[in-house]
Amino acid sequence: MDPLSLVTTLGGQALLGVTSLGLLLIAFIIYRRQRTQRLRLSIALDNMAHGLNMFDGRGRIVLTNSRYMEMYRLSPEVVKPGCSLHDLMVERQKTGLFKGDINAYCADILQRARKGNDMGAYVPASDGRIVLAKNEPLDDGGWVSTHEDVTEQHKAELERAASRDAERRRALVDGAIADFQQRVEKILSRVGASAAAMRATANGLLGSSDKTSQCANTAVDAFNEASVNVDTAAVATEELSQSIAEISRQLTHTSDVVRLTTEEARSIDGEISGLADGAQKIGDVVKLISDIAGQTNLLALNATIEAARAGEAGRGFAVVASEVKSLAVQTAKATEEIANHIHAVQGSTAGSIDAIRKIAERMSEIDGYTTAVAAAVEEQSAATGEISQNVTTAARGAGHVVGVLGAVVGAAAETRQSADVVREASRTVEGAVGNLRVEVEDFLKTVAV
Repeated sequence: MDPLSLVTTLGGQALLGVTSLGLLLIAFIIYRRQRTQRLRLSIALDNMAHGLNMFDGRGRIVLTNSRYMEMYRLSPEVVKPGCSLHDLMVERQKTGLFKGDINAYCADILQRARKGNDMGAYVPASDGRIVLAKNEPLDDGGWVSTHEDVTEQHKAELERAASRDAERRRALVDGAIADFQQRVEKILSRVGASAAAMRATANGLLGSSDKTSQCANTAVDAFNEASVNVDTAAVATEELSQSIAEISRQLTHTSDVVRLTTEEARSIDGEISGLADGAQKIGDVVKLISDIAGQTNLLALNATIEAARAGEAGRGFAVVASEVKSLAVQTAKATEEIANHIHAVQGSTAGSIDAIRKIAERMSEIDGYTTAVAAAVEEQSAATGEISQNVTTAARGAGHVVGVLGAVVGAAAETRQSADVVREASRTVEGAVGNLRVEVEDFLKTVAV
């Protein structure tokens, strides 16, 4: 080996030795520092007021402190770095400080840590302590678990909550008392007002019942008088009905007499008409006789003339002719006198016929009037019957009204009694309201204290 190579080799070995020594020194220094830091960290962790655990992503303990061991009464020989979460929970279950499904709990914690979800819960211990456990996730999937004994804080918070609840209840009670007092006062005021209204109503009922009773008694007297008047009217109506019936009977008889008289007048009219016809025929006969007498007189005159012409021979014939002429003249006079009488009879007969016809017409008119009056009387009789029936009905109605008014008088008396009861009840209610108001005020004062 040439000197250069030897020097190089020795130099390299020397350099390597120096380097190794330096590395060892550096490693020692780092170890010391880390040990010092771990010691300091251990001291710091052990001096913490909270229990602390650090887990890696596999759920194994990286570090823990003595406070955690004390809180859960765990052995440091078992619970130490490298211990799994499952084994830790088994130890806690042995000490009675964990109750539940270990596998489900561990799976939930690991899943939350991997998702980066934090977790916090109050854990009650068997000795009555309350521990606040919080898990803060780390970037590598592990987490830091802190455990704080918050028993005193929890107790203080419970006391504060109890105090707040007591204050709230007191405020609610005070409000309820005030509201109750207000509502009771309103109710009592309403009841008092209602009692006063009842008393006023009762007084009004008393006045109304007295007035009703007085009016009903007056009405009873009036209806009794009206009933007497109705009875009198019924009797008068009955007498009027009887009078109308008698008038109707008399009118019927009169109508029959008029009808018979009319028929007789018509019969006489026929007979007188026959008499007039007979007189006319007699007149005709008298006229015939008069004509015959005239002709006879003419013949006698001719016979006288002829007898005068005959002289002595015709003297006897002339005497006879003269006698015949004289008889003819007398016959003519008698016939004329008979004709005059017949004319007088015919005039009288015509007047009689005319008078009888007028009498028959007047009788017909009288019969019509009598029939109309009879019809009117019949209608009046029917109307009077209805009036009588109505008067009878009115009499019964008046009796019924009197009965009803009697019932009204009785009801008014009962109303007065009821009004007296209501008035006394209202007075009792008013007194009870006053007593109840005093009792409520005393009760509220007692409750408020």
